[in-house]
Amino acid sequence: MYRYVKQVQVEQFGKEGQLKLSKARIGIIGCGGLGTQQAETLVRMGAGFLRIADYDVVEETNLHRQHLFENADLGETKVIAARNRLRRINPDCKLDPVSREVHDIEGFAEDLDLILDATDDVPTRFEINDYCIAAGLPFVYGGVAGTEGLVLPHTPGGACLRCLCPEPPKVVRTCANRGIFPPLVTQTASVQVVQAIRILLGESVANTLIRIDAWSCSVRSVELMPREGCGCHG
Repeated sequence: MYRYVKQVQVEQFGKEGQLKLSKARIGIIGCGGLGTQQAETLVRMGAGFLRIADYDVVEETNLHRQHLFENADLGETKVIAARNRLRRINPDCKLDPVSREVHDIEGFAEDLDLILDATDDVPTRFEINDYCIAAGLPFVYGGVAGTEGLVLPHTPGGACLRCLCPEPPKVVRTCANRGIFPPLVTQTASVQVVQAIRILLGESVANTLIRIDAWSCSVRSVELMPREGCGCHG
């Protein structure tokens, strides 16, 4: 416990938060900018179990924002390079790297307590959303492009991604077409982790859409109520 003494001193987190995090089974889908930052933060904080999925390999253009990787990892499978680094950071955390695309969300998530969305693929985001609603599993959506980020935590009965956008949009602002400002990735992933921890502690985070603008240093929370006719109503 001494390793985590400074976060245990935080009133809102405390020993209860540390105990719950140490027992939590968390999935991260995507091991890029958001996923590597989420994973590193959770491992440093003492998360008990992380399952991380990604099919890609480390490329040079990843290195400016994907914190777990360095030059020596170029060409390596992302989840394997991430696992190796995370083990060095905190060997007490159990890690389960999944080196493939995740379309069978049930197979990935059946023994998890929560999913963090760190994908850059719109269909996969909606697959995560729809599975978690059907299974009653909390998840935290995150998306980044340019200097703008969005975070939407979902717990059963709360607003979901389809309340924001009923169908996957055909045109999406992404890192591929807008680039990505590295500080935004850190900000957005950190907000996702905070929301995930609050969910694990039993706090209410439902119906809060968080908009982040890294350039203007602004963060705005917007109420997003469940949409009539959306499956999130259960």
